[in-house]
Amino acid sequence: MRLNKLNIFFCASLYLVFATPLKAQIQNEYLFPINPGSQNFLAGTLGELRTSHFHAGIDVRTGGVTGLPVYASADGYVSRLKVSGTGYGYVLYVEHPKPGTSTVYAHLDAFNETIARWVRNEQYRAKKFEMEFFPTADIFPVKKGDIIGYAGNTGSSSGPHLHYELRDSRSRPIDPLRLGFNEIKDNISPIVQMMALKTLDKESRIYGQFGLFEFNPARSGSSYKVAQTIPVYGRIGIMFMGYDQLNGSANRTGIPQIELYCDGKKLMRIDIHAIPFNENRQILVYRDHSMKDMANKSYQKLYIDKGNTLDIFYDYDEHKGELHILDTLTHNIEIRLQDVHGNQSFINFSVKGQIPESNIVRAQHPFRYAEQKVDGHTLVLMQRGELTDTAMVYLKRRRFPMAPDFRVENTLTYLWDLRRGIPDSIKTSSKTIIPQASIMIPSGRQFRYYHSRIELSFQKESLFDSAYIEVGSFFHKKTTSDSLEYFMIGESSIPLFRNFSATVNPSVMPPNKRKTSVYSTNNFTRFSYRGGQWDNNKITFRSTEFGKFVLLTDTIPPEIRVANINRNFLAFYISDRLSGIKDYDLYVDGEWVLMNHDPKRNYIYSEKIDDNKPFKGKLELKVRDMVDNEKIYVTQIP
Repeated sequence: MRLNKLNIFFCASLYLVFATPLKAQIQNEYLFPINPGSQNFLAGTLGELRTSHFHAGIDVRTGGVTGLPVYASADGYVSRLKVSGTGYGYVLYVEHPKPGTSTVYAHLDAFNETIARWVRNEQYRAKKFEMEFFPTADIFPVKKGDIIGYAGNTGSSSGPHLHYELRDSRSRPIDPLRLGFNEIKDNISPIVQMMALKTLDKESRIYGQFGLFEFNPARSGSSYKVAQTIPVYGRIGIMFMGYDQLNGSANRTGIPQIELYCDGKKLMRIDIHAIPFNENRQILVYRDHSMKDMANKSYQKLYIDKGNTLDIFYDYDEHKGELHILDTLTHNIEIRLQDVHGNQSFINFSVKGQIPESNIVRAQHPFRYAEQKVDGHTLVLMQRGELTDTAMVYLKRRRFPMAPDFRVENTLTYLWDLRRGIPDSIKTSSKTIIPQASIMIPSGRQFRYYHSRIELSFQKESLFDSAYIEVGSFFHKKTTSDSLEYFMIGESSIPLFRNFSATVNPSVMPPNKRKTSVYSTNNFTRFSYRGGQWDNNKITFRSTEFGKFVLLTDTIPPEIRVANINRNFLAFYISDRLSGIKDYDLYVDGEWVLMNHDPKRNYIYSEKIDDNKPFKGKLELKVRDMVDNEKIYVTQIP
């Protein structure tokens, strides 16, 4: 969102009509969902950066135990219920018509008895564990302070807690902590770990070089400073890595408010106050995805990168937060970080404009050697040699001389703008280099790529920005029974917003296509099921990630291990070595039994519809994996 008078007036008006009344309402109408009136502790906050999404609520710690009562925050009715072994697990949604909001209570151990009985009856009627319901307002009305469930560890939770959300009238999660819950205490300023500068086009430089440069600011209280003045030129992006903490908790949470200043002028303001679910994967361009993928470093960009449409977070200047340094002056940079309780931290450093020379020799900052890599729209080549060594680019039967852009120690760096085309080859003084990138996938439109071995189809919104990728296949290893054929579609460091589809024509047909599927892998030892549909001798699958893939045949049925069998309770461990569990069913004396599923522990356990009726007779448990291998366990309950 551009900073102008109209936008400032609109934001101020929105704050007056929405934030202030809602804050007043929460003091009167909203109750903290766990131990209200007592100090509580958080393991997570709204907007913190998760692997592939922004966290949509607050995580209330329960002291490592399950079963704490969960209270309705305000009057309303249960509008949605879901039971699942993944995601939010047991989750309950309450609509609050008067404030015009809703609240969400996730990873519950159980619903209250009235709701649990109703859900259990529906599960038995449908003979399904995973179900979702949308009750009408008259079925489960609730009052503020009613016990609606019990905190737990169901779904994709990594420990006992309550995930709690407050949503606005458009069902967007908003930050409950901004609305005045006194149960949460916080006087700790945000913590800064690292800072980085990045060149944003081929002509830009940092230390006379092209790429990303990291810095470790020195700390003094809540202030952080980079001592040296950093020489820069052109379009420069600033990033930082850090976290917040709250009183009584060691968990690292998100920093919701960030401002960037250059010489006292505000370039960028980030305020993560609401999460639009349909744009959650925008986190892949809000954060530097390449650094996260390759080094597990979570750098937040203080500029708007290509494909980033999260206007709800931003106010920015005409350069969208980028530094544009085209002079030789010194500029003072300040980054201000603030949590929702007003605790602040500051990062300060200086940059000095340094116009690039035609022949540059620099060794003032460490650099990473890579013979070739793609950085945005730039192909980067590094070769040992002298500044006089001109390379020759061969592209579509034309030749283009390419002088080195700079030299660090004895390493030359050549930069080629891939928007001119992907070179067929590049000849340097010592060798001929074939670019690893073989095709360009344009963003913003549908695109299809055809090859004898593989076909790719991209949606209009598949990519954030145009990508230059390698597509190929190769054999990794052979066994006596089959041949493992790996194929590459781009690099996992390139983010995708929507999925693409791929149709693969393997060179060696698997002996059992019905049991053969596509799996992704990044280390050739661990595999993730991606599925796929066979049509004659081709298999088509979809993926939201680039990377390495392989066809694997799974003929081994799931494993079943007894945990407990008696007349009152049944429990088993079920697992599968490759494709994963698809479904399961358990019958006792011919009657279906509800078995709750906890995939984290590979555990299923019974829940009776009639506590007075003992389990007795023939027990039969069937478990299937994703390619329909089946395991059956049969026993008798006396």
